[in-house]
Amino acid sequence: ALSKGKAVTLAMANERLAPFGVAAMDVLKQAGVREGASGITLVRGENAAHAWHFLKSGAADYALGPWSMAKKDVFPFRLLDSSRHDSIAQVGVVLDSSPEDHFPRRFLEFLKRESSRRIIKTAGYDVEGG
Repeated sequence: ALSKGKAVTLAMANERLAPFGVAAMDVLKQAGVREGASGITLVRGENAAHAWHFLKSGAADYALGPWSMAKKDVFPFRLLDSSRHDSIAQVGVVLDSSPEDHFPRRFLEFLKRESSRRIIKTAGYDVEGG
């Protein structure tokens, strides 16, 4: 629909606030899609979940967002080649000044378990080191 010049509303996370918004803009730029051109209206959510809400509520015709959201919904979706945007690195940190820092440290250890890594991969995310 975007390439056919049809008037559409496309939801995405705000690229000034959210990594998925930066990735969405990368994809649009590579495709030569410009806001306002050919009847394309972009609506920006504060984050990917907010953008997805625009799609689910009918306020947008399409959305660019994470596969982990798309695969849980009833909307048809298309996976885009991840080479169209920079990787979105997500990390966890525990500040030395955190009171009772054993809870966040235990959570980070939990995330490193193979069983947790499988859950993360199943949700559609890559895990460092495979």
